[in-house]
Amino acid sequence: MLRKILLASAALVAFAGAASAADMPARMATKAVPYVALYNWTGFYVGANLGYGWGRASDDLGVTSSMNGVIVGG
Repeated sequence: MLRKILLASAALVAFAGAASAADMPARMATKAVPYVALYNWTGFYVGANLGYGWGRASDDLGVTSSMNGVIVGG
């Protein structure tokens, strides 16, 4: 019997809370501030990159590998 009363009161609170939300006043609509781009990134572009990496790795069998190399891009 106590379980039914608790369930009924919980349902009543849940439904009463949802029904009162419809009575809230509507908020005033606000407009977003217009975005002004500071720089236009369109146009011709030339670029290059150069890098070098080095390292050493070993596995569980004792094999050691040296990993060195240059990387270039454009």
